[in-house]
Amino acid sequence: MASQAVNKTGSGWPRRNSHGTGLTEMNKLQTNQSMTLNRTINLYPLTNYTFGTKEPLFEKDPSVPARFQRMRDEFEKIGMRRSVEGVLLVHEHGLPHVLLLQLGTTFFKLPGGELTAGEDEVDGLKRLLTETLGRQDGVKQDWIVEDTIGNWWRPNFEPPQYPYIPPHITKPKEHKRLFLVQLHEKALFAVPKNYKLVAAPLFELYDNSQGYGPIISSLPQALCRGSVRSAVMSIVNIYFHDENIYNVEKKPPEKPPKPPLYHSRFEHQVRQETKSSKDAHRTMGFSKIPLQTPSEFLKKNCGPRYRATKSAPVRLCTGHKPPVPKPNETAGGQPMKMVDFKKENIKKVVTASPKKVRPRYADTRKGDFHDLEKSGLMPIYMCKPKFGKVPQYLTRRKKDLTAQKERLIEEQAQQKPRCSYISQEERVDLLRGLKQNWEKLQQEYQSLPLLTDTVPKMIRKAKLESTLKQLEKDILTIENNPYIYIYDEEQKEGA
Repeated sequence: MASQAVNKTGSGWPRRNSHGTGLTEMNKLQTNQSMTLNRTINLYPLTNYTFGTKEPLFEKDPSVPARFQRMRDEFEKIGMRRSVEGVLLVHEHGLPHVLLLQLGTTFFKLPGGELTAGEDEVDGLKRLLTETLGRQDGVKQDWIVEDTIGNWWRPNFEPPQYPYIPPHITKPKEHKRLFLVQLHEKALFAVPKNYKLVAAPLFELYDNSQGYGPIISSLPQALCRGSVRSAVMSIVNIYFHDENIYNVEKKPPEKPPKPPLYHSRFEHQVRQETKSSKDAHRTMGFSKIPLQTPSEFLKKNCGPRYRATKSAPVRLCTGHKPPVPKPNETAGGQPMKMVDFKKENIKKVVTASPKKVRPRYADTRKGDFHDLEKSGLMPIYMCKPKFGKVPQYLTRRKKDLTAQKERLIEEQAQQKPRCSYISQEERVDLLRGLKQNWEKLQQEYQSLPLLTDTVPKMIRKAKLESTLKQLEKDILTIENNPYIYIYDEEQKEGA
């Protein structure tokens, strides 16, 4: 695949006589003449490159306002910000693709970043590409930086950027230069974990500023017509492109040929031995039991007769089955239990003890295993002084548990009972006192005025009614229960 383009050397930038940072940049651009008119760009398939991961690479600023605030502070100190980005091209199915870094789901950017004060653009781009996509195994990666394919200026401390300096701007705030980077035939890239490296075709980037932004969407035009003061691409070579309509559908892999059949070297000998011993049954001689004459074969009622004993019939259904339950009823009259068998199985597996491996031994080379405990091969030290005796630590443990139980029993015996029984005399006195209180409150309630037109009167009346109800409830409880116990909560809290 080859594409031809006409070389243009005009600058295309607005000319001004005002002095400023923008004019200085224009003078720098005019001093850099085009390097080569016919530039050959080699594109290799995406499958030639290997992609790994490395530690995440975070931005310097947490938000967009913070980024512009830092740009404003740096502009007051060192002037206009300079940044560079690299355009890395590959091909997939014969179509050119651009490698982009994706952050999140909607943000795409070219690999690159900001330059330090006094840093060369090409050296700075190589440094930024190594920080972003460089390998982590210590192997130095060589980046081939080609010509400039685009220049973008930021006139103010705002997101918009333009491929030219507006006439009313004398000091742009940022200058971004795009370089074409020639990739090697095979390479290894390490992508930060918070980014995703994607290959976007040129036809998708074309006139798609809503999805990729104005800079990335202008790459198809920039790659076709070249930049202002840089070399213009005229020939694009795509390597390893053998795709055609007959190779679109993948063919199933061919089955490997079957290995030849195994033939034993004793095959001929075995066949001869089989033929030689084919009539070996003739040497066995006549049978020792005399054979019956042909007239006695198959006679009726000549052999022993076997009669089957009759057994009681087996009944599978001993009684009537219960009636079929109705739709609103459950079988058996009991509610069905909802059991989550998954959770039950998980609990059983977690709480189950691991299965112990049975000791075995192999007695042949083929691997015949047998139980080791029953084989008699395991030594039993019966002559040891501790054989068949309880260990001392178990005896001490048993004594400690017995002493602990005895202490608990003694402490419980020394504690006073929390419930105390009220005698009949105390119960009668308590009942009499409750009734006297009820009579006093009843007299006070009856002496209330008939008209309760103020809030204090209403509160007093409600309070007396609630107290009377509580006294009536207590009197009824004591009269219905002849045996009363009092529970001491203070003793429980003190214990």
